[in-house]
Amino acid sequence: MSKFYKATHTNNTLEIKSDDILRLIGAHLTEQGHHQTARTLQQETKIGLAASFVKDSLPQWIKTGQWDAVLTALEAMDPQRNPYVTSLQAQAYACTILELADQGEWDVAYATYRFVQHFLHEQSVPDVALGTTTTWGRLIEQNLAALAAVRQINPQAPVPHHYYEGGSLAASRERLVELIEDCVPSHPRQRLPMLLQQAVQWQSHTGMLPQTKQYTTSDDKDNENKNEKKCNKRKKQFDLVLGSVRGEAVAVDDLDQYVPNEMEPIPQAIYSTISFGKKATCEAAVFTPDGANLITGSSDGLIEIWDARQQYSKLNIQDYEYQKEDKLMGHDAAVTALAISYNGKYLASGSTDGTVVLWSLHTGSSLEKISVVGKEPVTSLSFRPESDRYLLMASGSVVSEYSIQELKLDGQGSRIKFKAHCTKEFRGHTSYITSCHYVTIGGEETLVATSSGDGTVRIWNQSTGEVSNILKPRDHFAVGQSMVVNTFSDGTDAMPVNNVISLQNEKLLMVPRSTAAFIVSLEGIVEQRFVTPSVIVAATLSSSQHTLYAVQENGECAVFNVKTGELVSSIRDFATQGSRSQEAQVAEISAMLYHPYKHILGAFSNDKRQSKGKLVLWK
Repeated sequence: MSKFYKATHTNNTLEIKSDDILRLIGAHLTEQGHHQTARTLQQETKIGLAASFVKDSLPQWIKTGQWDAVLTALEAMDPQRNPYVTSLQAQAYACTILELADQGEWDVAYATYRFVQHFLHEQSVPDVALGTTTTWGRLIEQNLAALAAVRQINPQAPVPHHYYEGGSLAASRERLVELIEDCVPSHPRQRLPMLLQQAVQWQSHTGMLPQTKQYTTSDDKDNENKNEKKCNKRKKQFDLVLGSVRGEAVAVDDLDQYVPNEMEPIPQAIYSTISFGKKATCEAAVFTPDGANLITGSSDGLIEIWDARQQYSKLNIQDYEYQKEDKLMGHDAAVTALAISYNGKYLASGSTDGTVVLWSLHTGSSLEKISVVGKEPVTSLSFRPESDRYLLMASGSVVSEYSIQELKLDGQGSRIKFKAHCTKEFRGHTSYITSCHYVTIGGEETLVATSSGDGTVRIWNQSTGEVSNILKPRDHFAVGQSMVVNTFSDGTDAMPVNNVISLQNEKLLMVPRSTAAFIVSLEGIVEQRFVTPSVIVAATLSSSQHTLYAVQENGECAVFNVKTGELVSSIRDFATQGSRSQEAQVAEISAMLYHPYKHILGAFSNDKRQSKGKLVLWK
């Protein structure tokens, strides 16, 4: 019986099977090229993989009859984890045996059949000829006997009509290809390291990660007459294996006492620069959930995927071969918004011509195209957390929610079509929408938060589409004050809200175009305030949500401790293009983004003064 490991947070308990931990280890060994070690682990534990590393190759192996490779790949998968594995194995063995006999390799065909005879007689299959149910073993025996009978009379005789499923060798192989594509998932890259990274980030966020401060004393010549000692603070290293910190240190258990510069490194140098086509500028960018790719949309309508293994400076043609063939995803107009589903399978993109397209990242193919009513530019897109079936899209002053459905055209899932339809609209803003996001409350109730150029943030009931609260920020608001307004009225004091970001603790980060950003509760009470010398034009949070990065009109990036609201650092020349000389121009940053688990900060601008519309990553 499988053991369970329990992880509890608030009222929710997550049970993790020990079998799945072994599967992750086996997958990691396979990914690193330690195939013999992975096979030994599988043999000793009797636990196989949950997905295939060679799903892309399986169809080609089947179409060319490389059954040894196909059977080896299926053998590595665990029937307990994927209930379709045994059926796929039985059909693959049937194809192997029947094709060997058809080619005249009778001895090999019968030897293979005897080797798996017991297994094949346990797997049921419809008998098309009789309209009943039989077993793969019985069906193979009947087909071999029928083929032997006709070949004894004429060695060149064709196979009987029902010898191959579908009536021909090609049809039989194609049927298995369709089943493989429908039933065998692809294993995500770097799944185990990604989970470990996220676990460490979460422990750091909740205060479970041990932090230390160590001080050494040395004589300070400037203070010799005062008999004073100077303390030098040294950062200690966390031991991931032992769960402690090496060396003598004073542990800091309280999250309030963390020093942001020690807890989370602040990017200080340019890590990579991405350039686009001639006269093209970056208009949208998003990291994939595993951080392995960076996806960008530009003013020339192209959508490109950049490879982390090349510091995001080159297109990923290893995992996405369609980019190697110059078959890029794209629109007929500038791409202005991007969103990626939580599992990294689907990408949604919006453009200035009011079109939204749902893409398969794996194939680069368009799954569904939506034309927004009014044809106004799409300014923001957002998938629902833990789902790839609901999508928010902002166009003009309206946010629409679309439900995305998979329609099985043949009833068996071998042919699938995607269909999106609008389920509700959120109307009430009087100017363009700048951002829209889902907000989950207590793991159950879902809200929608939107920000707008009309100077307000609105919180909506996702189920009814009705507005719950209207928040209107002001520079002078202090901690404890309420931003709630009963009705919206135009006025000269309205400050456009550049962005609203949902926080992990059911609060919102509100970034108006002003000299202050705020953390507010869903009831509109200011709980933290971040003040900058100059007007904030764009902002983002680190993946741990401990650090706020806010770029100002003067090109400097202010770095705040989210917990205390303290300005802890500043990245100068953050928005400066070209050299860092006095003649360098400052381009107004359009948007910022942060890596899912590495300390990589990105920013881009569609300012025409910016050279080549670059996206710059800092680390």
